[in-house]
Amino acid sequence: MDLESNGADSDDNFLIDDGHSTDDNSISNKNFSDRPRNTLTLQTDPSYNFSDYVDIYERIYTFFSRGDKRPWQTLFTQVIQQTSTPYRLLYMFLDYTLNTTNGRKHKMVVPFIETFKQIKVDEKDIRLDDEIKENILSKVCRRCALNQLESIIEIFHLRSIENRQFIINFISTQLEQHQDIIFVSQLTKFLQLLELNAISFEKIILPLILKTQWETIKFVIGDDRNLQQKLLKTIDDLISTDQAIIRSLLAQASIQMNINSIDTHSLKRVARKLLKQYQFDLRDFPNLAIQEKISFLKTCFVKKYIENKGIITDDEDEKAWKEQIKDLVQDNRDLKVKLIDLFVDYIDVDAAVEWTQYYNLEDFEIPEQVKIRREEIRHGDTKSRSVAVKPATWPANQSENDVYKPTVLPSDIVYIELESDVDSFLNRLECSRCDVGSHLPFVGFDCETFIDPTQRTLSSQIISIIQLASLVPSRNQSFYGVFDMLALRLQFDMKSVAEFAQRVFCSQDFILLSYNYAGDTSSLLENYPSMNSALMQGSAVIDLSRVQQYILEHYPDVFPYGHVVASNKSRGLSELVRLCFGKPLDKTQRTSDWRKRPLKPVQLIYSVLDARVLVDIAVFIEERTRSLQIPWSWSDFKGYTWTDKAFKKRTGTHQQSRFSIFSLRNMFSAPVTAIKILPTHRVCLAGTGPYVVAFDLTTNQQLLQKKILIDSIVHGFEIREIIRETNDISYIVVVFGQRTFSIIEWSAKSSTELKTILPQTQCPSWILSALIVSIDISSQSLAILFGTALNQIYRYKQTLELIQSLNYTTLYSSCLFRHINDRIIFAAGTVFGELFLYEKDSNDCFHEKIAISDHNGAIFGITYYSNLLCTVGDDRTVKLYKFNDSLQQIASFFAHEARIWQSSLTSTHILTCGEDCSIRFWSHKSTGELLRSFSVHRCKSVWCMDILRDDQNDKPSIIISGWSDGAVRRHHVDDVPIDSYEMLSLNSTVPNDFPRNVAFLNSLTMIVHMNSGQLLKIDNKDVSLFYDGSETLKNSYAKMSIAKEGNECLAVGSLTGGVFIFDRHGTVTNTIEVDTNRNNKILQIFWLNNTLGNKLLICIPDGIMLIYDISPQPAIVERRLEDLPDFEQRWPNTCLYLEQSNLLLLGDRQGNLLSYDLHTGAIHQKFERLHGINGTSFIDIDQTSNLIRSCGRDGYVNLFSLNLEQRQLIHQSTFTITSDITWLDQLGNHPSMITCFTTNHFCLYTLDEQMKRRLMQVECGGGHRNHDFYLDANFNAYFVYIRNKRVYLAEKNLTRIFNEATCLSEMPPTHGTEIRCVKLFQSNHQLYMMTGSEDTQIKLFSMQSDKFQGKCEHISTLQSHLSAVCDIVVIDKFFFSCGARAQLFAWQMKNNIVIRSGYFMLHPLRRRHGGGGTIHDDSRKDVNDEDHGLDVRFTSVAAVAEHNHESYLIFVTASDAVLRVFRYTTSTNRFSLIQTCSHSEYCQLRVKVYPTQYIAFVSSTDGLLCAYDFSTTDNPIRSTSIKLHQSGINDFDLTEIHPNELLRLASVGDDGSVHVSTFDMKNWVWKREYSKECTHQSPATGVRFVDSTRFVSIGIDQRLKLWSIDEENNTLELAVKYLVDIRDILSMDMIFCDKKREFVFVVVGAGVQTIRFDSVNCLFHS
Repeated sequence: MDLESNGADSDDNFLIDDGHSTDDNSISNKNFSDRPRNTLTLQTDPSYNFSDYVDIYERIYTFFSRGDKRPWQTLFTQVIQQTSTPYRLLYMFLDYTLNTTNGRKHKMVVPFIETFKQIKVDEKDIRLDDEIKENILSKVCRRCALNQLESIIEIFHLRSIENRQFIINFISTQLEQHQDIIFVSQLTKFLQLLELNAISFEKIILPLILKTQWETIKFVIGDDRNLQQKLLKTIDDLISTDQAIIRSLLAQASIQMNINSIDTHSLKRVARKLLKQYQFDLRDFPNLAIQEKISFLKTCFVKKYIENKGIITDDEDEKAWKEQIKDLVQDNRDLKVKLIDLFVDYIDVDAAVEWTQYYNLEDFEIPEQVKIRREEIRHGDTKSRSVAVKPATWPANQSENDVYKPTVLPSDIVYIELESDVDSFLNRLECSRCDVGSHLPFVGFDCETFIDPTQRTLSSQIISIIQLASLVPSRNQSFYGVFDMLALRLQFDMKSVAEFAQRVFCSQDFILLSYNYAGDTSSLLENYPSMNSALMQGSAVIDLSRVQQYILEHYPDVFPYGHVVASNKSRGLSELVRLCFGKPLDKTQRTSDWRKRPLKPVQLIYSVLDARVLVDIAVFIEERTRSLQIPWSWSDFKGYTWTDKAFKKRTGTHQQSRFSIFSLRNMFSAPVTAIKILPTHRVCLAGTGPYVVAFDLTTNQQLLQKKILIDSIVHGFEIREIIRETNDISYIVVVFGQRTFSIIEWSAKSSTELKTILPQTQCPSWILSALIVSIDISSQSLAILFGTALNQIYRYKQTLELIQSLNYTTLYSSCLFRHINDRIIFAAGTVFGELFLYEKDSNDCFHEKIAISDHNGAIFGITYYSNLLCTVGDDRTVKLYKFNDSLQQIASFFAHEARIWQSSLTSTHILTCGEDCSIRFWSHKSTGELLRSFSVHRCKSVWCMDILRDDQNDKPSIIISGWSDGAVRRHHVDDVPIDSYEMLSLNSTVPNDFPRNVAFLNSLTMIVHMNSGQLLKIDNKDVSLFYDGSETLKNSYAKMSIAKEGNECLAVGSLTGGVFIFDRHGTVTNTIEVDTNRNNKILQIFWLNNTLGNKLLICIPDGIMLIYDISPQPAIVERRLEDLPDFEQRWPNTCLYLEQSNLLLLGDRQGNLLSYDLHTGAIHQKFERLHGINGTSFIDIDQTSNLIRSCGRDGYVNLFSLNLEQRQLIHQSTFTITSDITWLDQLGNHPSMITCFTTNHFCLYTLDEQMKRRLMQVECGGGHRNHDFYLDANFNAYFVYIRNKRVYLAEKNLTRIFNEATCLSEMPPTHGTEIRCVKLFQSNHQLYMMTGSEDTQIKLFSMQSDKFQGKCEHISTLQSHLSAVCDIVVIDKFFFSCGARAQLFAWQMKNNIVIRSGYFMLHPLRRRHGGGGTIHDDSRKDVNDEDHGLDVRFTSVAAVAEHNHESYLIFVTASDAVLRVFRYTTSTNRFSLIQTCSHSEYCQLRVKVYPTQYIAFVSSTDGLLCAYDFSTTDNPIRSTSIKLHQSGINDFDLTEIHPNELLRLASVGDDGSVHVSTFDMKNWVWKREYSKECTHQSPATGVRFVDSTRFVSIGIDQRLKLWSIDEENNTLELAVKYLVDIRDILSMDMIFCDKKREFVFVVVGAGVQTIRFDSVNCLFHS
């Protein structure tokens, strides 16, 4: 039941395991068998602390998580048996389990209890003291799921008589306090399970109603009709106009509150739904009935005094209106009084007097105006006082010449009130096709409805008549059919109704024209549910409202009167008629009483008029497009589908345009949820949101992108290859997702197009799988089976029908496939880990064949291939079966670290993908053999994949996968970690000699230092003696360094203090003897880059470093550097010489990054412990961005820019490669890449910002052994290392990897997690977009806003935030970003390169990167904040320039309810905190600034909007606030009405409402202007002004709504709404593009989408 809620309802089990544990408890790896059982001793004191058992608990959990049932049960049993208080200990185990945030541990609750039941505790102490009972109720029971509650009640004997009163007293107290409504909801469930009736119904239910806990109420009420009636009676009392009734009701539940604060509006909406669900009569609830009748009474007055203003009505119409009022009011006093009030409101005092006399109302019951007028009439003043002054929105009385009213002859109208006449008229319609020839005739459709106040509910529109109109041009003849549905519904049975709808809405003999099809047919669907299938399919329907929208957007010249301003505000169909014929439609009979029979002739003529003009419009458009030579085909517009929301709620909400005649390439990126390869043509189909995208796997090009499912997400494809008579091969593709499906065709001849065979069609249940059973090309018919989540089988064969419901259960996955002898099998995977296999017999019935339960959790994927069946699921395991007539398990193994979504099969291999963001390639071995793994950095999930098989050996050759960042990626299975691997034979002449060091001289030449002192040269595997150092280098540690520039020089230093310089041929060109008066062991040597091999850095003990110039003979000391900081291993790991600044950057074993001034040799700048205690491993310059990069053994890469004037490094950002790599070794350029180590492997990764790909992997034993890496010009990668006293060489060619893009999508990948903020801005006539995400990254894109060439390019990825990025603001050339961990960053863009130019953190972390230290950033020195909360989140940021743009005021809101104001100085790149403010105790959400007067506006979670005056920053800061929303204000926008005087603000919030207010800057006063409650069906998250009277709002409900302020009539109206295609929308931004003269909107959430807005025609288009 979809009831309104304030979002506080926690009835859903929040303990469900999502695969991400935040539990920090370490798990012991010791096996239980390692500890003798007799050594286990436990405290037996009842007052023990559970910390004594944590180690045992974690060992139990270790066994449990591995699936080792017996060991953990044995250990748990032993613990329980050795304590004297087993129940108390059990409680502590449960309490500790539920206290963690690890969802996997929560699954242990029921197993603990079940095991406890089997333990014979000898009744040692079964009694529970009150403290334990209260803890069970207050702590355990508020955190556990419903099934766990039942087990806890049973094991602790809480149903016993001695415990019942305690529980009743406890819950009663909590209900009286009702402070924590979530806890109260849980206790209410607990009370229901205990079946305790001691607490009154009102005391339980009232707090839940007032806090909108409808899911809990639903659980409490259940199917009990008495309780359902009592619930509705309670709501009925709450909306009573008698306050005494309400006070009495609240007193029964001990609730003290202001009666006026009760949200009666929401209660009435809920009551309507409950009435419909529980099927009670509205008349049984008098207050509800009165409210509904008052609403209908108001509608009647609107029709009479506003819609019919100026329309001449006859006496019969007036009489019918009065009879309707009398039927409604009857003898109810409240309605009588309200009736008189309405007459007064509409200034019809004479009518008020007339009805007062009719009902004999007393003076005290009527308004003063009526009493005065009654006295005047009594004294003879009969002059009318009735003047209707309310504004009319319908046109005034019009003459025949002012409206479009084609001639309709009564003789052409066929009135059908007998079922026997229906067929004859429809046959006539269908036979008219022969008169038209090849052209299908047009048939116009319309219906008329009314509301009957005598019915059980007043919300339903009752169908009075259905009108059909047809025109046969060859005969110039029209004929019309009016179906009297009030008469026919008494004669039709369900089958007849369904057949009637099928012939009308799905006809193959005519085109059914409608205007706002969803609005008309929603009433049909509610009145006649058996029309369901035909109405949802609507294959004969063309909705002219969509045609109108399309023509206005693309071919406005088709409408000859499009440029003419209408004299009246015509709308809808009347406006379309005006556009075509210059006059609006005649609407004089629009509000007739359609209940009365017989219908008047004027009503009959009017009723067919709407249907007739639809035909006239279609004929006009056809002729007009032909004359303008515009290509036109009605088949491109044929077919209509319902949105899922419209079907569920039976409303007139219509879906957005879906025209196959055009396919705009919009900017759209969302998670890719379906992949299917068309093998014959090497084409891949991908589903992303509602779109289908096609890629050519030969050229790696995107072929097309088309919206197929309109309002659903594509979840799967089913394909069938067909060969037509012309020998053209094409594919029939069934696209399905959620509760919808569509059928399309792709052919090689038209590879850039998709032909729609069947538009989106609705299915009653969630579709999980599909199978094309048969295709008849000649008749273009096909049969398809669908498996759904309710374990049902549907069949589509021209219509969709349910053919069988199987075992009652819920499925997470299913698979329909053909087995041996073409048998059709339905495999179903349940949420409980069960696998059912059903086989179809000759009668199309499915019978259960096999049922097994091998998974410990839901099954997420089932795959069948060549008698093999594979299942994957929530328990991270893969199960592989051989399937003939039975299932034989042949493999079972854990495959991923998180949930597995899907698998693919070949005869010898398995591929799996899952939530741990990896694709893994396995053999069929019983325990699984991992052959290959592919992953992407910072992506949340791999949702889907498919494989292109090698036809010769049935081996997968290419993997195509869909990712959560919106990318479709390809991986080659034959992309092995290395191409070749060998041990090099050294052929040393010295016995027992072994290698100590190895290094590349170039790609084919290596130098190996042997223990004997010899230097061997390996040239293309030929070994020769390079240098005989048996006297100088024997049995000693030596360091080698090779100069890569200039001459290839080799430097070798030894522990004896000597350094030898060799040329490439092995000749000693120079020697160095370090001063022998000191400890002169050579600990490290490096050639300085950019010195042509002439400068050498040498480090000796105590951190002493010397730079030698080796040009002279002998070499001389050029500079001694300041000693390295004191540390155990005191030598550098890497160095980089910056020639322009004459700086030497060193990274040492401490993890420091030191900048030495080579003018003085002193340390110029220091970044302490930048890379943790394991050391900085490499420093270089990124030749693309010119940024300095460092990496280390902490797994992080740091980026720096260089201020040349100050010769200072400025830290820019930090990022990692993958979470499992903590040793980064070397960085490389052209292409940008990095070498690194895991525990046992060497790895080579790319460093492109969008995706870090692993290129090479070698099992070498880790990075501590001697090694070297080399990449030559032909992209041959070589890795050499020493292991077990041998030299090994691994080699791989990377040409294909570098030359072939992994990502196929034209749209670059965005973020793998939710995008929280977005900003659009223009720079140098280029449009840019910046996004911030939960993945801590900020991404910058350039965008082309061309209407037909939507294009987006990734520019940069910024990675400095430690947690989620919450907001971004752009001002001038700077960006400012804020986020969690109370971080604030400044960025600057120069030539599309973004550098960080400032940083603030409320509480700088003392330790970073698992052992690293603090970056010494000068921007922190002025930070002086007294707030000590460590969990503060910066939620929003705004900026305004000051002092000629030399500094900026930065306004930052935060979760601690404090607005902080910083000054950012551009010359120093520093933030200074200058002011703090607060207006409430609630979290602040959004800040925006009016720059000319320095007024900051701040919203908060309590619904307040506050204005602060920062024209001066002196205390106190002037402020004023206004309460606008019931809960948090998520976004607001402001616009000027009068510059520097009056502002208008629009706000949206969690309550789904839109509010407009003004702020008077002179008088410093707020004023409410307009409001629309609950305009969005879920929290609204964004709002932007288009101009001073129009603004756009967006919400999680995916509705983009344009609002218009009518200042003359003082109203706020919804002008346009548009359904966007991404889900979970969190933010929006807008920009006006001068070049295109249009607005560009971008919405973000689970993806990105741009929407353009044509402000002239008031149209959205993507």
